[in-house]
Amino acid sequence: MTEEIERYNHSQTIEWLEKKFEKEKIYKDLEESPEFQADVKEAKDREKEEFFVYPQLSIDLIWVREESERIDEDQIEKANGRTKKIFNHYTLFFAVSSKAIFEEEMKDLKRRLLFYQFYLSRISEPKRFQIIVVVPHNVDVPEQSLKFFEENGFGLWKVKIGKEDEKEEEVYHPKSLRTRMIEEFKVSVDEPENLGETIEKIFKKENLKDLSTFKKAIKEKENAEGFAIFFDQYILDAVDAIAGVTPDEFGKRYIDRRLLNLILMSKLEKVSYGKMLVELVNEHLDENKDDYQFVSEAFSSLWEENIGIPYSNFLMTFEPALLHVFAEGEEKREKIYRDHYIHQFQVFLLGTYIIDKFYDTFKKLKKPEISWLIAASFHDMAYPVQLYDGWVRGFFQKVFNVPIKLAQLELKSNFVDQSFLSCMGYLICSLYLFHKDETVKGNWIADKNELVQFFYQEITEGKNHCILSSMSLLKIVQDTNFNKKNTIKKKISHGKDKFEDILKEVFVPSALAIALHDKEIWQKLRKESDKDNPPKILDNLEFEKDPLSFLLIFCDNVQEWGRPSKSQEKEEDEKRRRFYLKEFICDSNGVKITLWTPNYTKEEKFFQKKQDELRELEGFLQQTSAIKFSICLRDKDNEVENFSMEGTSSS
Repeated sequence: MTEEIERYNHSQTIEWLEKKFEKEKIYKDLEESPEFQADVKEAKDREKEEFFVYPQLSIDLIWVREESERIDEDQIEKANGRTKKIFNHYTLFFAVSSKAIFEEEMKDLKRRLLFYQFYLSRISEPKRFQIIVVVPHNVDVPEQSLKFFEENGFGLWKVKIGKEDEKEEEVYHPKSLRTRMIEEFKVSVDEPENLGETIEKIFKKENLKDLSTFKKAIKEKENAEGFAIFFDQYILDAVDAIAGVTPDEFGKRYIDRRLLNLILMSKLEKVSYGKMLVELVNEHLDENKDDYQFVSEAFSSLWEENIGIPYSNFLMTFEPALLHVFAEGEEKREKIYRDHYIHQFQVFLLGTYIIDKFYDTFKKLKKPEISWLIAASFHDMAYPVQLYDGWVRGFFQKVFNVPIKLAQLELKSNFVDQSFLSCMGYLICSLYLFHKDETVKGNWIADKNELVQFFYQEITEGKNHCILSSMSLLKIVQDTNFNKKNTIKKKISHGKDKFEDILKEVFVPSALAIALHDKEIWQKLRKESDKDNPPKILDNLEFEKDPLSFLLIFCDNVQEWGRPSKSQEKEEDEKRRRFYLKEFICDSNGVKITLWTPNYTKEEKFFQKKQDELRELEGFLQQTSAIKFSICLRDKDNEVENFSMEGTSSS
């Protein structure tokens, strides 16, 4: 019997590194390092070029240390008499805990490492960056992979996890890109024909007379460093030409890394699927999968294991088409489509972390984390229907002057036959029960006719994606039960509860949260009844009455980062539109999320629009006890606006 080899995961490898460098300057992303931010600013000022550093570049750990170098004599005067220059040296660590990453010539890892080597050298001096890959001691790295590390100057450490006192085995020592360039340049000089026209340029610039003098000069280290300036253009071009990728295509990740790190560090000890989610995140960080692929696999696994229904890939299937069809938008650019699929996952991570920290506060829900998984992962599922219906209407209006929405007739004719009416009944009953403390009885269709008509109009004419997503969820659940598939009962209650109880206690709260999360819906439910509005149901949405709807609206509104679009706007304009997650804190003081827009001031319209949205949200969401929810907006000048969901309901 062979001895089973212990498998160390991604987070264990990172924890080992953090322990080793606990007394040093270490950061988990570039944005956290003030040294790096200062160097970026210096590089921008030096080159007088407005290039952008993506805060969401996926890096495991950065070690920053201060170093010095002598200033050339002819530069001392410019340096105000100083003979040494102080600079920051960065070592970037990437953890790999699976041997599988090194198989098939480790194509993904190669591209990733080369990307960072060249891209970050574009931002600061090449000699300031080194890259080290860290693997557990019992992971065998194939010979062909070792050759890649040696040839390209990447460091490779094998670490003994759980044995912090033992030094790592350094298989290869890292080299800065500048060092590797100098070495390669020296080799090239021995075969001058490889340099082509470059030799002539350097001869003229340095006023050299013959090749032997040139070779002698090159082989002296100090001159070699000077001549290596030749490679600077090579560095600038390498991001696109050599690495073969751009930040948008490879280096940038839409799922915020700090959010993933929080999931790993917290270990999610109270939510039932915590261990499974932590393992999924560990695998993603190790294997560096495409974000869309990861979200699909994660939601599919979580639904299969915890709910018993296959997760729908409807939104992922149609989103690429939406990104292209709605890339330009109409006049005033109202219809530009941005991601909703990865967005759902980031909303899910936010809420899961909050529920785990304040689990007992969600006691009104029978299985809060299961209801949250359902609501967060499904809340925008029908968004393609809403957008497509409007697009088709616009198309036929402009071409044939036909104003009708073509899908409207089908939904109207199938409204009763296809269970829409019965699904709506659950929504109306739960809406009154949660928010009016009133049980709907008897002939609810007649008693609540105005509300029935409101939902009917939103489904058949408005194609509101939150109502349609809610209906879709309840129909899937009912169809699963109708087909006598007992997977739901087995997964959620181990067969102990009746299906009707599971439906009302687990799925209906999710469906209600999905139906209410869109501002267009909750605004209408707040207004006094008239011909365009249903009866007033909501004044404020109180956490104690409906914690799931509160949490979904809160998380959905703050999740602004990492939502790509295919807009044809100028690249810089598109970058300037983005928010970033600056801080996410859950502690005894409550929940605080800080959003940062690095290129806007408080006075600009983009920032003010978000302020207005959050002020309205602040007046709607009310948390009167237990948890204090707050949102902080930070602009490019670090000016701050705070919004608190804490208050007393007037209802």
